[in-house]
Amino acid sequence: MHRLSSTRGRAAWLSRAAFITLVSVGCGEQPEEFGVVPVSGRITLDADPLVGAKLRFTPKAGPDSVLAGPYSYAETDADGRYSLVIARTGEAGAVSGEHTVSFEGELPPGVDADDGDVEYIYPVPDQYLSGIDFSVPGGGTDEANFDLVSN
Repeated sequence: MHRLSSTRGRAAWLSRAAFITLVSVGCGEQPEEFGVVPVSGRITLDADPLVGAKLRFTPKAGPDSVLAGPYSYAETDADGRYSLVIARTGEAGAVSGEHTVSFEGELPPGVDADDGDVEYIYPVPDQYLSGIDFSVPGGGTDEANFDLVSN
């Protein structure tokens, strides 16, 4: 039987144990524990469907919470419609609550991401790139629509 003989040894062991416990609790959270609900909608730009737009719903942590839940993502189809899926699991939906909706860039055709400094093309006007606030209702929604306008 190994015995910790010093205060420093016990403190180091307790620190490691506390870290492992915190990591285990944080990593053990499953999306269903966050209230995942179905979310879909449509994105237009100047009243036309925004085709191939990549979007991401990132939940905002509340004042009493550090962990807000996993983000969700989607890509719009030929009619500008999308349905979110949870990033970690592929489960349909998003965490209910407040989110920042952001639009991700695409590489220009024929450009490799490994080439270093790359300029991205964005399928949406610049004023939307910092994100849009959206509240996902507890029962989900099929009307998470965004009617974007050009500069």
